[in-house]
Amino acid sequence: MKPSNIIVDLLRTYGQRGASVQDITSTGQLFGFSDNQIRVTLSRLVSRGVIEKLMRAQYRLCQTTDPINEFAERWRAGEARVKPWPKAIWLCIHIVGSSLPATKAEWALTNHGFIAVETGFWIRPDNLSTPATLLKQQLITLGLPANAIVIKNAQLEPSLAAMWLESFDASAIDARYRDMNEQLQDSLSQLPNLSITQAKKESFELGGRAIQVLAKDPLLPETLLSPVSRQQLWQTMRHYDEAGRHIWAGQQPPDTTPTSQMHFERSEATL
Repeated sequence: MKPSNIIVDLLRTYGQRGASVQDITSTGQLFGFSDNQIRVTLSRLVSRGVIEKLMRAQYRLCQTTDPINEFAERWRAGEARVKPWPKAIWLCIHIVGSSLPATKAEWALTNHGFIAVETGFWIRPDNLSTPATLLKQQLITLGLPANAIVIKNAQLEPSLAAMWLESFDASAIDARYRDMNEQLQDSLSQLPNLSITQAKKESFELGGRAIQVLAKDPLLPETLLSPVSRQQLWQTMRHYDEAGRHIWAGQQPPDTTPTSQMHFERSEATL
């Protein structure tokens, strides 16, 4: 983990009020980085427009990084992110020729549960509660070309639909839920026995991995995958988040539990 990742992940949890250099350097020390390394990295991130200086020894994220944070935080909505899927209808997105890097669009679409069935043509079950127009805007902020075409309530030939449904590995997704839920529960039972330094580090790293699973979840409809394991993971993560807040509480506690979100970045080069 790079010091830049730690700084950005920490500042995400403090929101617009920002965090002090003291809070940032003490967090860096948890992962073996010196005060000098953190201060040098802070200056570099300011020069690159990733963070900004609010006042003397106080920093916050620039608004340009908000889309990633908003994406990561969507896990908190839980099952409110989906709606019933009574019919086999699909949401399709067609990407017209674009000068934007294809990896950005792929990252945005893949992490919203879309699969590519043809070059530039992506589909997913039309069971997201977010209206299609708003979803498109969210995807654009993450890298989807603005001229992409969204087709909602699409009906596909049964043979094609059946073939493409097999692209979603429901059993692997469910196993991922259960594995992460077990890791969180084990950690919850052990956190009270750890030193404050160890507890902060573990909640930072494990909480970040759990949020990654929840935020990047394809949110398959119940007809394809029972939501029970997903709901259990969500509930456990809510408890873990609350435990993390107590662990990280101080003179200036963060708005949410600091967690690692380095896996949400499209490329480490962005930091």
